[in-house]
Amino acid sequence: SDAALRRAARFERWMPDRFSPTPGDQSFERFGARIARAQQLRAEVDPDRPLEIWSTPRWRPDGRAIDWTPARVAEDVPRFAEIGVDWLRVGTLARSLPELLDDVREYAEVLPLGAR
Repeated sequence: SDAALRRAARFERWMPDRFSPTPGDQSFERFGARIARAQQLRAEVDPDRPLEIWSTPRWRPDGRAIDWTPARVAEDVPRFAEIGVDWLRVGTLARSLPELLDDVREYAEVLPLGAR
């Protein structure tokens, strides 16, 4: 809601966790419009410091649930950047420490530091 965006605009960061792109009307385009509106409201509060936008990928643009494979998450990074997301929180489906370490290594390969 616009009231929620106004509340978010008072702070430095916004993590609309439940409004990550999802199938249906919560597309990248709609999410981008919400981000733009939040930034507009933030500019009214502090024109010198835009909101940092954080997101957690939950769905791919084609409507399939994210599978947390690092290469798959990396496919959507440019779309998130285009709509104004500054930070992505990503996960893994690892079921052991060796699997987790493999995923971390793969994330390092497909999402180098400073990637945009």
